[in-house]
Amino acid sequence: MFNFASLFTYDIGIDPGSYKTRAVLSGNESIYDDFTFVTYSALSKSAIAYGDDSKEMVGRVPKGMEVHRPLQNTEIVTNVFYEMYLRNLFEGFSKNNSTFKFKTKPKVYILLPIDHTQASLKNFESSVIKSGASEVVFLKKPVVAAHGIANTSTKERIKLIIDIGYQKTEISTIYKNEVHESKIIDFGGETIDKVILNKLIDEKRIQCSMNNIEKYKEECLVFQPFVMENEKFKVVGKDIKKGIPITTEVSFLELRDMVLPLIRTEFLKQLKVFLNTLNDRILGDLFEEGVYLIGGTAKNKSLAKLLSKELGIRFNIVKNPDLVSVKGLKNIMTNNELVEKIRIKTDR
Repeated sequence: MFNFASLFTYDIGIDPGSYKTRAVLSGNESIYDDFTFVTYSALSKSAIAYGDDSKEMVGRVPKGMEVHRPLQNTEIVTNVFYEMYLRNLFEGFSKNNSTFKFKTKPKVYILLPIDHTQASLKNFESSVIKSGASEVVFLKKPVVAAHGIANTSTKERIKLIIDIGYQKTEISTIYKNEVHESKIIDFGGETIDKVILNKLIDEKRIQCSMNNIEKYKEECLVFQPFVMENEKFKVVGKDIKKGIPITTEVSFLELRDMVLPLIRTEFLKQLKVFLNTLNDRILGDLFEEGVYLIGGTAKNKSLAKLLSKELGIRFNIVKNPDLVSVKGLKNIMTNNELVEKIRIKTDR
């Protein structure tokens, strides 16, 4: 039977991040992948830039303009700016939705981490509806991520998924669409950025922008020894005493030495504690299946190799690890039976 209501709505899946937002439109192969930033003008009382355009304005806007990150630790901290961001996202998808030009209100599927609260659910629901959605469906992010991992195993096993976000890391064991064991660690890409920033100040007497720090981390940070590790790359910033622009050089080895102690004390140590809580059968599955490292930081393949060496368990190299959750969301959105199994219920 033809569903007349479907002419006026469409489905959007969103993986909201404190630093980046990923989203998919039902029936569309492309993935929206942009920064969760909004630039607001007090003069016009409106947003003037979103995403990457807004992020590039950090530290550059004149008086009367502000760059905002409306999500922190995947929680809404500024509803008005997040609603601006969502409206822009929905309008972009609506324009690109060529099936029916008069579709207006999307049904929105949102991934939330295991440490969500009923208060955060209601806050998200309110903002998403105000932004123009017809309905909001919350899904368990670790379970959705499990559906985004290409798995060639011939039998079902427990999966251990470690999702390194920008501000926190979520560790979960998944089996038959349920989260069995989980842990949140206050560690993420931002933690690494800040350590590099502070080390450069202390050791090189240079202060760099966070954009440059991210660039050095992504292009030059290698977690394992390699032949050319004593080679140096140029670092641009300002002298912390004189405040004038300067450049210095840092070796790949020096950069690794800045970060490794953090990895061992704030990440590896807590991961070992989590593994020690698992029973032998689960550990047996993990040794056969391997561990899945996802999130933006997991794009650095040398991290998985380091963890494999330190823990004695295989860490699988996942293609596009930062997009795993939204790919799983795309696979699930059209399966109503599965959606109901992993849906997060809200108190009414």
